Amino acid sequence: MRPFKGVLLVLFVLVCAPLTADPATFRYPSELPLIRQVAQHVGVDTALLMAIRQAESGKKYPFGIMPSEKYKNSACYKEAGRPFSSELEKQAVWCAWTIKANQSRWARLSWLARLQYRNDFLRFLGSRYAPIGAGNDPRGLNRNWVRNVTLFFESFAGESIGTGLSTIVSLLLIVAVLALFLVVEAILIRLLERERRLSFAH
Repeated sequence: MRPFKGVLLVLFVLVCAPLTADPATFRYPSELPLIRQVAQHVGVDTALLMAIRQAESGKKYPFGIMPSEKYKNSACYKEAGRPFSSELEKQAVWCAWTIKANQSRWARLSWLARLQYRNDFLRFLGSRYAPIGAGNDPRGLNRNWVRNVTLFFESFAGESIGTGLSTIVSLLLIVAVLALFLVVEAILIRLLERERRLSFAH
């Protein structure tokens, strides 16, 4: 049975490896209080702000928004009613209001218009926030924006629930897979013992 056990062990590891993979970790924990505050004030999802921050990862422009007259004259620039305390706060506010504005646009789109974005708000947001072929993206990094933001958002949204649900589900799945492999092993043992008895009988 040793060869069978080796095969079962390899299969078990291959099946369970994706279940035990660590979710993305937010790389800017010191910024979380400000990001949460801005998200709650504007009324957008904290996890989405976190995802965009991680996807952009800029030092000069933390949320990837470059200053322009459009933003300087916009309500989101003036809404704080005071000078921003940092570039991070200003960028977070701009980002949050950009999400908010595009949520309103998305709500007004017909179902037919949404089809070009596969009925996915993040694809729609990405087409406006980080359009492919933009003049300020000479290296073409915007093509990865939707994929990266979606990945981070799904991870951070799960963490923000705070219940550990994803971890519990993963553990339950691992236990179920282990039980299945043990059953398969028991069946194989019985089959081999039966064949051995038959061979001795002959």
